[in-house]
Amino acid sequence: MAWQAWKAHYRSAPVSDNEDKKADEGEVASSPAPAPTDTPLPDDFDRVDLLRAAGFDSYESLSDVTAEQLEAIKGIGPKTVREILAAVAVYFAAESE
Repeated sequence: MAWQAWKAHYRSAPVSDNEDKKADEGEVASSPAPAPTDTPLPDDFDRVDLLRAAGFDSYESLSDVTAEQLEAIKGIGPKTVREILAAVAVYFAAESE
């Protein structure tokens, strides 16, 4: 899905030769670029209260979630899981444009 491509690209950013050399020499490498600011789930997001209670408070926190993890949340069934995953996919597709 589109958000997976975005995450793969973001996480595979190249490391400079200088950072590799520092790591080889035992020096502390410079910290990576800060992650983009997380986008909170809107208050009208489907089952947002249950998601927040389970620790999913942003689109980014849902980027790696599986259907099984969502279904394990009491009050979220298969239909809602499909809707949540679709909304997350739409969000990341729009972000990558």
